[in-house]
Amino acid sequence: MSKKIKKDGSILNVFNKLKKNIVYYVKHNRLFLSYILFTIINSVMIRYLTVGNWYNVKTIFIDLSISAFFGSFAYLLKADKQYFY
Repeated sequence: MSKKIKKDGSILNVFNKLKKNIVYYVKHNRLFLSYILFTIINSVMIRYLTVGNWYNVKTIFIDLSISAFFGSFAYLLKADKQYFY
């Protein structure tokens, strides 16, 4: 028993599904993504104005992980209370 692999358009189908999933996630989680974006911008600006070394990739990833950790608690709340959090 051999399975036939669909060669024509299968990669395009995967990319279309991926695009659909990304658009759906961004559409339904704008508040979380804007929180992450603004905290990263804020931390980079503070680092630029105080220390001067603003383009250190390690610290950007650390700030990203910390803000994602604290922002992920909003997923435990209902949708109407996420905005207040």
